[in-house]
Amino acid sequence: MRPLIAYTFRRSLSGRVMETAFLALSRGIAHPALSRAIGLLSLCVLAAALVVLVPQLAEQLTKPAGIAQRTGTFTSPIDVPAWGNIAIGVATLAAGAERALRLRLSHLLDSA
Repeated sequence: MRPLIAYTFRRSLSGRVMETAFLALSRGIAHPALSRAIGLLSLCVLAAALVVLVPQLAEQLTKPAGIAQRTGTFTSPIDVPAWGNIAIGVATLAAGAERALRLRLSHLLDSA
């Protein structure tokens, strides 16, 4: 099987087609379904972390006496053990890094 770049270079006289093929290879879009699945998974992890960690953060921010007197206290409906918070944090870091790298290599941003 020939590499995609060599095939595109020989077949097209247009630089745009060659550039598109190079960008597709450099982004790992040789497997677009896998790429979409990883992107969807990272988006789901970030959304789940937002749903779990924001109420816990709100609870911690309303605990101090001065704030509790003015606004009242908030009790998070989600109680996650420490190891769960660590696992969510690590998964969020990985998903965030994946989304940041995907955004950095976006053809919408590269073509501008």
